[in-house]
Amino acid sequence: MPNQVLFCITKMRYEEKRIYHYLEESGLSIKIMLDSSNLDEVVAHNSDYCLCIVRVMSQHRAFRIAEYMEALGIPTLNSSRAIQICADKAIQALILANRDVIKQPHFSILRNYEDLSSEYKHFN
Repeated sequence: MPNQVLFCITKMRYEEKRIYHYLEESGLSIKIMLDSSNLDEVVAHNSDYCLCIVRVMSQHRAFRIAEYMEALGIPTLNSSRAIQICADKAIQALILANRDVIKQPHFSILRNYEDLSSEYKHFN
């Protein structure tokens, strides 16, 4: 049974320190992996990890790391899907509007410059 948390970070900021200490106080074993690290060791020992926490500053790098961990079967926070949603404001707006979780202002997704003139009247 996996018993170690893989903590992927760019650097140990205040929030990461808090997360690390919480995990430590909870009795979990933690392995820190810098986002610049080679993934070979993770691949070789992927069955050791019960969870991967992705706290990487670059959204692109965080997304790729999350995808790799998920492909290895390691449960991942933040998931690649969560990172993808956070990176795309249009998807965020559509999801939130569809779920009626947070009231959304009127919005339009513009595909080209011509759409701007036809939608402008809604935003006066």
